[in-house]
Amino acid sequence: MRSTTCHSLTQVRIQSSKYHGGSGVCIKTEKLEIKYRGGPLTRKSLRVSVVGAPHKQPYAKWRYGDEAAWESSCKLEGAVRTLDHCNGRVDLESSLLNRSGWTIVDDSQSVLLGIDDAWVHTRAELDDARAKDLYVFHYGSEYQQMLDEFVRLSGRVPLLPRFALGNWYSRWWQYSQAEVTALVALFEHYRIPLSVMVLDMDWHVVERAADTSRGWTGYSWNTELFPEHRALLADLKRRGVRVTLNLHPADGVHSHELAYAAVAAKLHVDASTGEPVPFRCTDARFVESYLTDLHHPHERDGIEFWWIDWQQGRQSEMRGLDPLYWLNHVHSLDAERPNHPAATREHQRLRRVILSRWAGLGNHRYPLGFSGDTHTTWESLRFQPYLTQASANVCFGWWSHDIGGFGMDGCENEELYIRGVQFGLYSPILRLHSMKVRVRASLSPMPRWLIERSCTGCQRRAEAMGLGLAGADCRGPCHATPTRVTAVPVHDGVRVSREQSSSHSSHVPHAPDVGARVPLAAAVLVRLAAARGSHH
Repeated sequence: MRSTTCHSLTQVRIQSSKYHGGSGVCIKTEKLEIKYRGGPLTRKSLRVSVVGAPHKQPYAKWRYGDEAAWESSCKLEGAVRTLDHCNGRVDLESSLLNRSGWTIVDDSQSVLLGIDDAWVHTRAELDDARAKDLYVFHYGSEYQQMLDEFVRLSGRVPLLPRFALGNWYSRWWQYSQAEVTALVALFEHYRIPLSVMVLDMDWHVVERAADTSRGWTGYSWNTELFPEHRALLADLKRRGVRVTLNLHPADGVHSHELAYAAVAAKLHVDASTGEPVPFRCTDARFVESYLTDLHHPHERDGIEFWWIDWQQGRQSEMRGLDPLYWLNHVHSLDAERPNHPAATREHQRLRRVILSRWAGLGNHRYPLGFSGDTHTTWESLRFQPYLTQASANVCFGWWSHDIGGFGMDGCENEELYIRGVQFGLYSPILRLHSMKVRVRASLSPMPRWLIERSCTGCQRRAEAMGLGLAGADCRGPCHATPTRVTAVPVHDGVRVSREQSSSHSSHVPHAPDVGARVPLAAAVLVRLAAARGSHH
C-alpha cells in the first residue's frame, strides 16, 4: 500500500510502529496523521485523523472504506462526459470537494506513463498490480487550497491562445467552399467578430466510406464540396479566422483515404487487399502514423487545431485506459511540438488548444471541453450554467457548449436562441452551433428590430446562403440604389414570400439556409467587439 498526503508536505515525519506484534507505519504532517497497521486494507488497518481535533468532532477521522457514507451526504458535484441525449439536469461525477472537509482519490485502477518511453503501460508491466494509490486531502473549508494542491500534484491548467476567447461558428452542415466564404463575408458585413470556423464531419469524404464504415471517420477532403481547400484555408487565415476540423477516429483508416497506403505500410497491412487499418490507440506505431500521416499534412495546409468528437467508447485494448483520455493526451502533446506549422514564439510557450469531451480527473490539462450535443430546449439551457460552475470543483473551466443547441428534439425558437447566445457571452468559450436538420419553411422572417442594411453585393451573398433580401431603404457601400432589407427563407433556389413562408409547412431537404441563424443574434453578438475584442 502506498499513500500520499497532499496537504502541507513540509515537516513530514514517517516512523515505524508496532501494532499487536505486527509492523506498521505512521505518517504525520502538520494537520494529518496516517496510521497503517500492515496487511490487507480494512477499516482497522488504515486510519487517517486530523491532528489536534476533538475526538467527537464530525469527520475528524477517516477509516478505509468510509467513502460511501461521505459521498451520500456531503459530496459536491463535478463534471460529466457528455450531455448527449440529456434534456435537462443529469447526475454529475463526484468532485474534488466535499463538505466534510475530506477528499480521498483512489487512483489504483489507472494505467501508468513510462518514464523512459513516455508511453502508456498497464500496472502489471511497471508496478505491482496489487498496489493501492490513495491520495488523501484534508482542507476543512479551504476549498481553494484543495484545488491548488490538486493542481500542484497533477499539473496546471494551461493557458490558451488568445484567438480561442473570440467568437466561434460551428454547424453540422454539408457546407461547400463557396458557402463557407460567403458565411464569413456575412459575419464581416454584420460586423460580428469571428475568430474560429469549425468544419464538422462533412469536410471529409462520407458517402464513399459508407460501404466499408459508418462514414463518420475520415481524413480526406471532399473535393466535390471543397475543390480548393488550401485556397480556402489561406483566405480564412488572411481574414484572421482559425479553422478546426471534426474528428471521429474510431473506425480506423479505410482504403479510400489518400493516406491509406502509407498507414497500411507502417502497420504491416497489405494495402492490395483494401483491408481497413483498425483504430488502436494503444499501439505506438498506429499513433505515430495517425499523427504524422493523417493530421500533420492538414496542419501544414492551415488547420490550426482539432475537434476530437468522441466515438470510441470507454474501453480500449488496454485495461484501465479510456481511449478518450489517451487521445486528449496524445493530441495535446503533439500540438506542442516545436515544428508545428502554426507555431509562433508565443505558441511555443503555450499549450495549444484541442476541443474534446471531459474524460475524468486530470483532464483539466487538455482544454477545451465540449459538453456534447445539447438539446435545443429551455431545460437544457437551464442546466448548462450549473454544469459550468460545478466543473470548477474538478479544476475544469474551459467549457465550450453548443450555443443555440444542437437540435435533437428541440425547437426553432428565436428567444431561446438569443438567450443561448447571451449565456455564451458569459461562458468561457463562445461557440455557436446547430445540427444538420431540415429547416421548416415556416421559419419566421427576421424581426423588425434586427433588420440590417445591405447592398446589392451583400444581397447576392445572402441569397447564396439561403436568405432572400427584399424591400427598400438601404444605402450599402457598393450600390447607390437604396433598398430596405428584410430576410425571408429561400428554399430550393426559390424565394418564398412572407405569406408563403407562414403557411408552408413541408420540410425541404438541404435547404440552403447556411447563414440563417447569423443575423438573428446580431444585436447581441456585435457587443463582442467592445466586450471581448475580436482576438484574431
